[in-house]
Amino acid sequence: MFPIGVWRRLLLGLLAWSSGSLIPCMIGHTLMDIGLFAYCGTGIAGDFTAQADCAYGGDQGFLIACAAFAISLGMVLLAILSSRRHAVSSSVA
Repeated sequence: MFPIGVWRRLLLGLLAWSSGSLIPCMIGHTLMDIGLFAYCGTGIAGDFTAQADCAYGGDQGFLIACAAFAISLGMVLLAILSSRRHAVSSSVA
């Protein structure tokens, strides 16, 4: 049986190839991580015996890293939108 990481990589690679963009892969990766953390934390589908990130829990350092990531992602998305607007306005002029 393939480990879950191999299937995730294949699925996200196929998504990147078919969409021609990394944005759907980023969204998919986030949703997969949320699902994995929910699976580890609740134990609904049984015990997860491998030591994954969920073994460490959501301590203060993790929450700070999540906040820093969210802020950074927002800044990157704003920069992308700004550069697209600038490219469109300069091509029209």
